[in-house]
Amino acid sequence: MGPRRRTRLAITGLALGIGAIAIVVIGLRWLSRMPEKLAREASEEAAERVLAASDSTYRLTFGPIAYQPATRSFTLDWARLETDSLRNARRSRPLPVVTAVLLGGRIELVHMPILGRSHRTLGIGAIRFDSIDVHALLPSNKPQEKGDSAGGAGPAARARVAPAASSSAERSRSATQPGSAGLEWRWGIGLPAPVARIQVGQIDLPRIAIAFGGPGRDGTRGDSTGRDSTGAIELGRRLPHLAIRVDRLVVGPRDSRGTRMRVDNIRLRADRYSGVWDSLTTVAIARVEANAADSMLRMDSVEVRPTVDLAQQRRRVKWRRTRIGASIAAITARGIDYGALLRAGNIVIRRMDLTTPRLDMLVDRLPEPDPRPERARMPNEIMRALPMRLTIDTIGTGDGTIVYGELELGRPRPGLVTFERVRGTVTNLSNDPARMSDTHPMVGTASAHLMGAGRLSATIEIPLLADKLDLRYRGTLGPIPLIDFNRFMALNMAIKVRQGDGIGCSFDARVVDGHATGRLTPLYRDLKIGMTDKGGGVFGTIGRHVGSFVANNFKLRTDNPADDGKGELIVGRIDRRRAPDEELFPFFWSTLRPAIKQVMMK
Repeated sequence: MGPRRRTRLAITGLALGIGAIAIVVIGLRWLSRMPEKLAREASEEAAERVLAASDSTYRLTFGPIAYQPATRSFTLDWARLETDSLRNARRSRPLPVVTAVLLGGRIELVHMPILGRSHRTLGIGAIRFDSIDVHALLPSNKPQEKGDSAGGAGPAARARVAPAASSSAERSRSATQPGSAGLEWRWGIGLPAPVARIQVGQIDLPRIAIAFGGPGRDGTRGDSTGRDSTGAIELGRRLPHLAIRVDRLVVGPRDSRGTRMRVDNIRLRADRYSGVWDSLTTVAIARVEANAADSMLRMDSVEVRPTVDLAQQRRRVKWRRTRIGASIAAITARGIDYGALLRAGNIVIRRMDLTTPRLDMLVDRLPEPDPRPERARMPNEIMRALPMRLTIDTIGTGDGTIVYGELELGRPRPGLVTFERVRGTVTNLSNDPARMSDTHPMVGTASAHLMGAGRLSATIEIPLLADKLDLRYRGTLGPIPLIDFNRFMALNMAIKVRQGDGIGCSFDARVVDGHATGRLTPLYRDLKIGMTDKGGGVFGTIGRHVGSFVANNFKLRTDNPADDGKGELIVGRIDRRRAPDEELFPFFWSTLRPAIKQVMMK
């Protein structure tokens, strides 16, 4: 081979080598950019899906997305979800006004699927977002108009309540227990076309801040746009710190029932929730912790408290209302079926314990009753209206306190009835028709020390799926000094107990369609009362003594049974219909009080 031919071959080989290198470089560059291209396409598809699902009310946008080949990781600077307020206002049923901002997203150790293979799995080592801030304004719950097909956009609005397990054996098999194989459910979503399955080792959301608001429970907060009467935005509920961690998420494949979703565990922790119950009451929870693998949930320091004093309440509320405060040191739920919660939104709990609960109720009788009062919802109405199945096998409580007070017109302080050292159990709290019936109702049993002295034991049975308020309540009260009732009587009435011993008391009543009938039998001896009206000088004092003498010797039954326990026994008759605006506990008290008076004055 001649020198010239060798030179041409060398030049040709060099050119081919340079071309091959160029092709490899270009190919590698194209391959390195392909993940970014796929990520951009995925973000564009996600934005389109959000627009379509919300009828263009919500708009999702993404910041810069970058890919680092060396670590096979994506970074996302930010993402933002916003609401088109003008379009939303034109809807017959507005959606929540949402603004959500995501910062600092990282998707690490990404294994892209190879096209053409039967198992097109997108593998991800970990997903982490530094912070997520969500502001939401909830619209009013006005009825949805016909033809508003988009008004219920979203999986939650379209979800149907699935039947709960009909037996304890089935519930125990379906419940998530420690060491179980994880949680699995189906969701009506699809995956991007090249991907048949997604596997994520871990999802870490260390800081989620949520603020939301809208109309309060009494309808006085905000309108359908989430603004109050002055136009200011109401964000009365806040959860400043929520952390969620998901271990090993698998999404796919899709079948006729939807896309398969499975996780090994979900852990959640939230701190310092604060919110509004209604225009005069707030709710606060110090901490919430949940662990799906352990089937547990714990809430610490739950408080419901008034936001204004009694004088301010009278200025702000025209009509009479019950003032309520409550606190629970801890709520611990065990045996939670998180699988049922994720699959169908059903809540199934084996046991819930309340630590040192306290309930305070005060009826201020200075304002007039509302001539058109709002109906008080009874337990059967609440349970029938729930959008999901709820079943709690057992609720237990210990060392509780209930304080019921009434403040009469012209009195400086309210009269109080107290139930101290309350211990109780509620079984079969459920709206599952397979569990709840007239013959298998919810049963609550409790014991307490009435006025801190007499031991009270009571039982209540309520069929929670009844069309009307039907229930039975019965109980007994042990010995108690009658002067202990002066904490209620002397402050609310013109009389007080001067002496007397309560020997015992029993009551048994049924409520049918809100009408209570039954019997109350108080046993007592040596009852004497005195008048408590003040003023009037000498003649006023004489009048009070005369009144006490007449009451004790002519009107008042001082012993029951009479004649030092050897005579006639008088039984009080319970016969009262519940007023539409009357809450359950005041209704119970109002049925017993006239029966006691009936015996004493007969």
